[in-house]
Amino acid sequence: MGFSMQVTELLAKPITEKIYTQLSGQVQLLQAKGVIPQLAIILVGDNPASLVYIGHKQKIAGRLGINTRLYQYPVNITEAELLANINNLNNDSNINAVICQLPLPGHINAHKIAEAINPYKDVDGLHPLNRGRLLSGDNEFYFTPCTALAVMELLRFYQRPPAAKKALVIGSSAIVGQPVAQLLLQATATVTIAHSATANLANELAMADIIVSAAGKPHFIKSSQLKAGTVVIDVGISRTDSGLVGDMLLDDATPAAYSPVPGGVGPLTVAMLMANTVKAAHN
Repeated sequence: MGFSMQVTELLAKPITEKIYTQLSGQVQLLQAKGVIPQLAIILVGDNPASLVYIGHKQKIAGRLGINTRLYQYPVNITEAELLANINNLNNDSNINAVICQLPLPGHINAHKIAEAINPYKDVDGLHPLNRGRLLSGDNEFYFTPCTALAVMELLRFYQRPPAAKKALVIGSSAIVGQPVAQLLLQATATVTIAHSATANLANELAMADIIVSAAGKPHFIKSSQLKAGTVVIDVGISRTDSGLVGDMLLDDATPAAYSPVPGGVGPLTVAMLMANTVKAAHN
């Protein structure tokens, strides 16, 4: 693409390199004390995309000295059986961290699964206790969802402070939208959450200083809809005939800082998962 405007890309790579160096040192200190961080990954079924994501997580974990165990179950496993298996992981003192790869089959209640994972091993930050601690601002020893942490780390690293800014969060999920909005509020931004029922989204886009979009709709935001200087953190990811794309399309109209897809939030989310796993081992 040739852009007539100057575009600042908020890339994950310089941040993840720094984080992984720090985590490697922390893991070595844990190993010296006889503690090897262990991450249990639960997968129901054999979704190809999920297997790719898990493989990437395992590769990064191995590089850092974190052990991973994949617990893959058939797609027709009952909810009761899955809950029993999670209970076993909760009681396994060798397991520090547990995640369940989403999405789950329709017959399994994702909320029940999130509630079943020990909150002190819940490195996805989806247990009600972890969500409540986030709301209270007390998350030092608890876990915040990894994508939300990645968004805030991008803003911090690239010196785009949210304080006193108008922030628009598109998407209200428990994994991204809600925790991102809470972290932005804690950073003293003025926050609006938009979703499928939001009227006049174009007006909200035009007023925002910071946009965090997790709609998963390819190129549904055009940079020409934004005011000059808007920072866009693109969490959306869609597979198209031309490859992976995000929620935003750069159309040469407006200067902007943005996180590209791929190369932005995704790799940093994995880094935050590793950081949460090491934190769980410390805890």
